[in-house]
Amino acid sequence: MRVVSIDLNDDEWASLKKRYRAGEPLLMSCGQPGSARVSSRGLKFFAHKKGAKCDIHEGGETAEHLELKSLLVKAAKAAGWEAELEVPSPHRDWIADVMATKGERRIALEVQWSRQGNEDFARRQGRYEADGVECIWFVAPKNSLNAGTVPSHTVGGAPGAWHIPMSTTLDRYSRTELPFEDAVVHILRGDYRFHSEPYVQAYSMDVAMTKCWRQACGKWFTLWRLEDLQVKMRCGLEGTIEAVYHLESRMFLQDRIERIIADQVLPLLEHEQVDLPRAAKLITRKSKTAEKTYLAYCCPHCGVISGDNPIAYGGTRWRTYVVHRRLNVPFRPDARGPLHLCIDRGKGQCSQELPPVEGPVFPDGTDSYLGFSSELLVDRLERLPRKGEKSTNRRR
Repeated sequence: MRVVSIDLNDDEWASLKKRYRAGEPLLMSCGQPGSARVSSRGLKFFAHKKGAKCDIHEGGETAEHLELKSLLVKAAKAAGWEAELEVPSPHRDWIADVMATKGERRIALEVQWSRQGNEDFARRQGRYEADGVECIWFVAPKNSLNAGTVPSHTVGGAPGAWHIPMSTTLDRYSRTELPFEDAVVHILRGDYRFHSEPYVQAYSMDVAMTKCWRQACGKWFTLWRLEDLQVKMRCGLEGTIEAVYHLESRMFLQDRIERIIADQVLPLLEHEQVDLPRAAKLITRKSKTAEKTYLAYCCPHCGVISGDNPIAYGGTRWRTYVVHRRLNVPFRPDARGPLHLCIDRGKGQCSQELPPVEGPVFPDGTDSYLGFSSELLVDRLERLPRKGEKSTNRRR
């Protein structure tokens, strides 16, 4: 008969120990002889009998390990899963600390408190995956780096007050220390998600006024480019996705995100009450000077190419403004981060599907990286300049 230590009350535990002392055999889940013990914190558990030879239990269990396993069982049940301690594979080549089951889905919940190398994490993860079992690791801080290649969470705190740091805002490196059991419940309910589903509420534009270099034209027009996006996630988180570019990363592009959004942006830039000259057009042209064909900014009056080199190195002065409007824009997959606690607040949770997109995405370019912030663009930038207004926005 299978017995789970943490399910026994004091009388049942005393009865089991009495039978054990009287000679009734007690076997571990691996089939080796065991004994009934109580930890320094009063936690009932079974351990291998001295001299037992076990090839599938990975080392001894610390007091922290035992306590966290017990908490995992409670949390899994609170999340609506069935949960058992020390569940072996049919071939007894692995034993899960805790096996959480719901329907046909099985997740092994593993605690790794003693130090373990990344190769061992990968090896043990592979054994579960080979048998169709998911696995989530809960590791001590010293294992955080080595567990980085498998689904894992770092456990902080101390006995009786364990916690798991989780992202509860859009700030990528901001963490809230959730109580261990609460965090595990969120994980098993699917509330902790790797991808967000952002909707653009506002966006920032860099604009600059320049004069057509062609002497026969010589008219002023506006250069423009998309910068950052203020977003709200389906689950309610708000903040800004910031695109950080190196100077050359968006030069000589065959296609660019501005082409995708031009029909949404140009009517705003060219509105009769906005104090800007006509906006540049994006046209695929060949530059004889650069010896390249690319999607270039061109004079809206005569169509001559402005050229990426003159724009980048010609002393162009840019100003940044916010447009407080929705924007339909395709996202690069990593722009749909970060990992976050995704709670359904009436509109569902963020979809984890990443639909393929063709053409340019945000952020485009050959070398860009992303920042995520809970700060809102509308709180720190001015709107597009109106006729007769002076702007205090920074020059770049």
